[in-house]
Amino acid sequence: GRSRVVERHRAHIVMSTTSSPRRRRAAAATRSKSPARGGGRGGGRDGAHVGSDDDGHIEPQRQRQQQQPAAPSPSPPPPQQQHRRPGAVVEDTIELGVMTLRLFIFMVVLAALVLGVVETTPAIKDNPMAMLVVGGAVVAFGFVLSWQQVGALLAMHKTSTPSTAVQFVATMMVFSVFTAAIDLIITAGGLLQLLPMGQAYLLSGEKYFDSVYGLVCLGYDGVVQLLLQAVAAFLILTGAFVKTADHAYVTLYWGGSVIASMPPLLIGAAGSGVFSADTHPATALNAPWLFVPALCSLFAFQWAQREYYYMQYVKAQKGDGAGAKRGSAIVDVATMAIHVLSIMVHVIRAITALGSRADVASAWLANVEPHLRSDSTAAIVVAATQSLFWLVPLHLLAAAAHCYRLMSDDVPPSPLTGA
Repeated sequence: GRSRVVERHRAHIVMSTTSSPRRRRAAAATRSKSPARGGGRGGGRDGAHVGSDDDGHIEPQRQRQQQQPAAPSPSPPPPQQQHRRPGAVVEDTIELGVMTLRLFIFMVVLAALVLGVVETTPAIKDNPMAMLVVGGAVVAFGFVLSWQQVGALLAMHKTSTPSTAVQFVATMMVFSVFTAAIDLIITAGGLLQLLPMGQAYLLSGEKYFDSVYGLVCLGYDGVVQLLLQAVAAFLILTGAFVKTADHAYVTLYWGGSVIASMPPLLIGAAGSGVFSADTHPATALNAPWLFVPALCSLFAFQWAQREYYYMQYVKAQKGDGAGAKRGSAIVDVATMAIHVLSIMVHVIRAITALGSRADVASAWLANVEPHLRSDSTAAIVVAATQSLFWLVPLHLLAAAAHCYRLMSDDVPPSPLTGA
């Protein structure tokens, strides 16, 4: 019956495929192009079908396995983390620290060489415009060199990849070590006569440094600022501390110090007073320090705020936020009182420097700061009024923040998690 018909049909297919090489090749091409089917013409119910080899012999093809959805290939196991021995981190930190100190020493030596060239080259020391051109070239070269060296040191970090903002701040700190070393040499040589260099830059560069405020500002930059910049750069470059707030606080102090000292120096000492009639073009070399410290401080504010919010979030997750709030209430009240007292001091200093005849101003001038009206420049007056208009709002905002934290039970959300 039906099985006999199927057998005859299958035999007919076999004879047709083996009758000629051309037909065999055509049949093979047809089978390769057509999808495999279970049953029907040329196949049985189990999907087996008959083919032929190149010699024309009939060869049953292997039974096709029933297609099943392919199982997902197992993902390769994650590479095993390299277990570093306990002293490796310390050794890396020491190595980076030594390289950072070498960079600092190089910057100080470079500052001495630059001043030495200025002192021994009459075409530079006697020409104010040449002083500006050479100073601008040295500033550009020093910044590019610092950027390259800082990038090389940050690339050695094995635990993290620092951002461009971190590299920029570290570059400014390293480069400011170079400029602070120049200020220290000018202070010791040009003003205090302790070194045989520094006088030429005062004569053809920035004569207003010979004022009382200029001497204090240069000495402060050459000692205190130099140490701050070195510490901040060391913390960033060595990666000795995990928390970014460690170097952010040092950067904030440095930025606030530069912002507070540079406008009085340039406006009060160079732009007004007895030295204003003899201001040279090299004064423009101080322009970057009017803006760059503010940008570095902005980055540092973001780092410190992120760290603070994250710690608040951790405390809230642990459930000890209320205890921390009760423990910090006394600190908040004391800090608010300090901010209010600072506002009063800034107001009294400003009216005293501006020549007020009020009793409180006279008492302050006689007993606290008699130098507020003794400088030959207007630097102290500018500093006092700057503190009044900038620091008083800052103290008000800080006091309001402590008051909010004292009266509110809310924990600020963490910018890292959004919770």
